[in-house]
Amino acid sequence: MAIIPSSEKVFMADQNTNTNFSGSKFTKSLAEWYTMQDIIDTVGGGGVFEDGAAIGSIKPTDEGGRQNVLDSNSTCSSILGGDCNTIDKSKKSTIVGGYNNRLYAFDSSYSENNFIGGSGNSIVSYSNNNKRNIVSGSCASITQYGNTPYSSMCANSISGATYSYIESCVCAMEYNNIIGGNQNLIRTGLEIGGGDGGPAKFNSIVGGYYNCIKSDSNYIYYNQVFGGEQNKIFQDTWSLVRGNTIVAGYNNQLRDTYQTVILAGYGNCVSGTASNSAILQGYINVVDDSTHAISLGGCYNLINNNVGNSLVLGGYCNNMSKAYASAIINGIQNKIKAKFYSPAYDNIFSGRYNVIYSGYIDPLYNGGESVSNNIIGGSCNAIQNNYTATCNNTILSGYSNIIEQRGQLKVVNENMILGSCRSTIQDTDHSSIIGGFCNNIYHTGCYSTIIGGKYNINSCAYAVVSGTGITTDRDCSTFVNNL
Repeated sequence: MAIIPSSEKVFMADQNTNTNFSGSKFTKSLAEWYTMQDIIDTVGGGGVFEDGAAIGSIKPTDEGGRQNVLDSNSTCSSILGGDCNTIDKSKKSTIVGGYNNRLYAFDSSYSENNFIGGSGNSIVSYSNNNKRNIVSGSCASITQYGNTPYSSMCANSISGATYSYIESCVCAMEYNNIIGGNQNLIRTGLEIGGGDGGPAKFNSIVGGYYNCIKSDSNYIYYNQVFGGEQNKIFQDTWSLVRGNTIVAGYNNQLRDTYQTVILAGYGNCVSGTASNSAILQGYINVVDDSTHAISLGGCYNLINNNVGNSLVLGGYCNNMSKAYASAIINGIQNKIKAKFYSPAYDNIFSGRYNVIYSGYIDPLYNGGESVSNNIIGGSCNAIQNNYTATCNNTILSGYSNIIEQRGQLKVVNENMILGSCRSTIQDTDHSSIIGGFCNNIYHTGCYSTIIGGKYNINSCAYAVVSGTGITTDRDCSTFVNNL
């Protein structure tokens, strides 16, 4: 065996070339001729497939009991080290090291420009292209099954993940990434042997455990899960799920949403075509069918039914429905709700069981406008209307107080109840009850006041009552006991 010196140059000629009469005797005395066997002996065997094997592929080595397999139809593919690795019918694909990694393609399809490292990983494709995927770590999978009229999967990557998946059946999956964590999933419409999914593009899961970005029937674009556990972004109806983010937390969901965020917390959900909305913390809070709505902290709070530009901050079991530019700040089971007209600029600050309602007094009516009303503290207080408006009214603390439009065709406007108990202002405007118990101002009592006492009734205009058990009988008067 002749070993070719590294400084030598080699001139190639076929076996029919006459080399005996080329050049002078002196020139021929300086030349040394090598055969292809000399070159193989110098470089080393096993580098290139022979005997009809895949063109341009690197032969898997079998030293030390390794059992790598590179199928003859896998052109321009390579297995570099490792054990029990397989490339089957995949073009321009590579497995570098590791154990029991697989690149599969069936039914004359191919998997192209892939890279696998680690162990127990697989890239599988049935009947469609599966391109430019990168997998590392262990027990990760990029999979596609079935025929598809859509574009091929491409440029997906999994890195350092255990039991994590990027899957499709049978639609496009492009530029998706799972970077770390455990049992994370990006998936569109997968059913074994079939499916009715849609493109899942530019989506990422960065870490965490059992997190999921999923579409069963249409499109999910530009969505990210950064961490946490059992968090899910998914498409449940034929809506566009786009631009959503879950940062952390446990068992949080973004369903059928557009540009929404869950920052952290447990069991929180943004759903029902909600857009530009967020849950920033808390426990089992829901934002549904709303726009520019935020739930921050608290638990069992609900924002739903076309709420816009509104906030629920903290508290327990608070509910905002069909409201605009309104807020519930802390408290327990406080509610801002409407049947038809959206309340606007209404606020409840703390307290328990306080409500601002439009249309919930009488089932025959849908309510009127509710604008700039405020309940601050207290318990079981209500500002409500039947069919005309309530505007700029305030209840400050107290228990079971009511400002309402019930039976008169007039706007209930700029009334106040301060620290009373079971007092009512009904169908009037610009009136006040300060303290006391069971005091009432009715529809003709505009610009009137009751101060303290109990069981007083003021139904006259510009009248003032201070005492107990007084009923007014004339306008522009002051009523007290024993005067």
